[in-house]
Amino acid sequence: MTQLEQRLEDLEAANDVLQAHNRVMAAVLRGLFRALPADWAQDAAESVQVAFEDELAQLEYENSPHTETFQEAAAAFWRSRH
Repeated sequence: MTQLEQRLEDLEAANDVLQAHNRVMAAVLRGLFRALPADWAQDAAESVQVAFEDELAQLEYENSPHTETFQEAAAAFWRSRH
């Protein structure tokens, strides 16, 4: 195996770990929302949405190359909540 192939394998493994972490965090948030009384859950969801919007605005302000990825991940989180 060449050094480039090994590096690619390492990056793919790191990506798999990050995706698993992201799924765990999304599951935790969904579980927390479910555990809250309905009015608290709504307030919490609105607060998380505002936090996502703030982070997106910051990424856009910085002209970050991660803006689109963050926006897609945030949208996927909200889709998975319903």
